[in-house]
Amino acid sequence: SKDPKSIEGKQNEPIGYWHEQMGGTVKDPVKGGNPSRTAQLGLPSIPHADALASLLGISTRALEGWIGGLLNEQNYVVRGIAKKSGGTRYLMAPMPKLKALQRTLRTSLVDKLPLNACVHGFRRDHDILSNGTVHVNKRVVICMDVLQFFPSFDLRRVCGYFRWLGYSRGIALSLAKFTTADSFNGQLVSASGREGFAQSTPAYVALKNQYRQPQLPQGAPTSPGIANAIVWRMDKRLTALARKFGGDYTR
Repeated sequence: SKDPKSIEGKQNEPIGYWHEQMGGTVKDPVKGGNPSRTAQLGLPSIPHADALASLLGISTRALEGWIGGLLNEQNYVVRGIAKKSGGTRYLMAPMPKLKALQRTLRTSLVDKLPLNACVHGFRRDHDILSNGTVHVNKRVVICMDVLQFFPSFDLRRVCGYFRWLGYSRGIALSLAKFTTADSFNGQLVSASGREGFAQSTPAYVALKNQYRQPQLPQGAPTSPGIANAIVWRMDKRLTALARKFGGDYTR
């Protein structure tokens, strides 16, 4: 992949191979998507790669470089944190330049994604206190944790969600690549404490199966908002289930 810094500022060069993959350019956009649905949801219009680059405040050429190289975990710092319940939670912190761009995307797009009213985590004016207040003085409170929440959202699922919002295939794929990461090698090094396991070991096979697709990295500014939005249907169904038994559901 190309170094984004080396191609920054080349505003009007054709994007070659990535033309269709990124949704085309302002002069030659790739048709598709449902712009009226995107507008109805109050989301920014992104008809082509030039528009996405403008949204991020970079050149289209730089966007090509980022998307072409983001599946490499070298853009992230991987570290493991011990869980209270046992095992290890892996965090992938994006490098400063990437983090700044993801924060821009979070402000301009991710924070505007539709969420279920039950969501209290990673949401403005909501927190652990607003979440707990709903259950004060309840005779029964059931607490559950979602297993492997962030790793559950791989590139295909994130891309499908952005297409559901009305974005074209190229733009949806670009957004998905920009917000997911191929973390297998990083997880492998962190988990083993050395440069890889022997490929025949059960630990290696289990780790490879778990991280076989690029996923929302836990530690990226965009991951919580995207994950919250994708599980809108799950939240709706669990809310209805709780109400059926006279309860309240929050997440």
